[in-house]
Amino acid sequence: MECDVAIVGGGPGGLSAAAALRQVLPPDVRIKVFEANTRFTEAGAGVGMRVNGMRALEAISPYAAHGLYERGCYSRCIRTYKDSDGEEVSGSAVPTDHAGNLERLGHSSVLAYWNDLRRVVADCLPPGVVEFGCRLSGCEALPLEGGAGQQELPESAPMAEQPYRYQLTFERPSSGAGHSGGPSGGEEHVEAGGLAAAAAPGRPPLAVRCKVVVGADGYFSRVRRELLDGQAPAFTGMLMWRGSFPPEQLAAAEAGGEGLPLPGALAGRPAARAESHRWVPEGAYGLPGAPGVNPRLVLMLLQEGGEGVGVWYMQMLAPEAAAAGVEWPPAGSSGGGLYGEAALRRGLTAFAHLPPDLRALLGATRPERVTEHGLYTHALDKQGPGSWTRGHVAILGDAAHAAPPDGQGANLSIEDAVVLATVARKHGGVLGPQVFSEWEALRQPRVRTILGDAAPPFAVRTAAINAATFEPLWRPSQLGGEAAAVAAAAGADVDGEAGVQRVLSWSRGVIRAIVERRLAELAVMEGAAAAAPAEVAAAAKARVPA
Repeated sequence: MECDVAIVGGGPGGLSAAAALRQVLPPDVRIKVFEANTRFTEAGAGVGMRVNGMRALEAISPYAAHGLYERGCYSRCIRTYKDSDGEEVSGSAVPTDHAGNLERLGHSSVLAYWNDLRRVVADCLPPGVVEFGCRLSGCEALPLEGGAGQQELPESAPMAEQPYRYQLTFERPSSGAGHSGGPSGGEEHVEAGGLAAAAAPGRPPLAVRCKVVVGADGYFSRVRRELLDGQAPAFTGMLMWRGSFPPEQLAAAEAGGEGLPLPGALAGRPAARAESHRWVPEGAYGLPGAPGVNPRLVLMLLQEGGEGVGVWYMQMLAPEAAAAGVEWPPAGSSGGGLYGEAALRRGLTAFAHLPPDLRALLGATRPERVTEHGLYTHALDKQGPGSWTRGHVAILGDAAHAAPPDGQGANLSIEDAVVLATVARKHGGVLGPQVFSEWEALRQPRVRTILGDAAPPFAVRTAAINAATFEPLWRPSQLGGEAAAVAAAAGADVDGEAGVQRVLSWSRGVIRAIVERRLAELAVMEGAAAAAPAEVAAAAKARVPA
């Protein structure tokens, strides 16, 4: 296979890079996304999108931003509980002012399933751009056509005239092998039966010749290891478990059914279904007693109309997990992760100290929706010129700047993609060393600003997130539909600045209407649930084992 631009990794960063670059590169440039998993599945948890990520998504397509606001849910408050007995910590509630955010910023935060984010971006791409079931196993630079004396063409040369510079080799597992577990950093994932990708006999390897490589292949990026500085992320010592609940389980919980036993913090409290909940040990988040980094559980079961979003994640230091009988790395894996029954079983073992009602909820998670992985990060002080790009290769997202799961990983990866396309457009729709170097110089200081402010009250980080601005990559005529009609109603050039601004104004109005409607639906749901018999809450509690 041959293509012009090969994007390795079909997560939010890789898909956003493809969608963004398609709008600024000439239409004859062949862009391909190679995704290791054989399909989009439902493993993993959720992603918290903030103002910066939603503005970047809107710069790719207003329709994509609207789609995520429709699919996502809105936490109105974060509550903290003791993980020993489930008691709520007095005064711990932190509210989220969605109405105020919309008024001041034009956007607000939204929680969505990991794969819903991937799907709204993938919908911006034509069929055939994403190649599933392609796990990168090797990369090499090709000699220039014409021999060692051949001169590189100028960066401005049409892509069709440029030589093939790289060959990528992809292993192709059989259909059904692998998983799509969210931000697990490109690790190998294993089940009880061994390596999932290696266990299933696959098709012959796929060799791809390309002219430009964009690596969006997670924090164990093979593109970085073999074509760039080779810098490996460092293990932080933290283990992560992630899981989610499908809509039918959420609906059963809402009706007091048998599918999802709600913990005491949520049972019989309709308002709790619009809140985020976290359980922490003594000493954490203002509780007296325990120093350092501690295990914790974060749970979000949000339901304000639509299908809702139900996700959880847990984290624990590896020595503490070992003391609970959970060793790292898992048997059969050299630092990789797990998914399925093995991951769920290990997570429940590590968190055996949780109250019974929480363990009952976690135990009701369908195994195919659970992942486990170690947390790896790239040190910010080791990122400098040439860390993220060399020649016609660049990396973005976790491959470039893996960080703790603090809500900015996916947001910054979409930013990376939008800024890359913006720089490429500035240079006349080309992609090469000058564009990559300029992009890297723009991105590294911003990433350090946001990820470097890692302790409360996050004043620097919050200001940088809220100040994010991006040039729209689209023109109204490209968007079509209602956006193009709104621009045309201006009576001026549809694709001129006036048309673009009209579409942006229209888009912010649509966003406000979506969020206000979803919050109004929640108020109706709360009223209906408050009038329901108290036996619903009692029945939910009765299902919790002793």
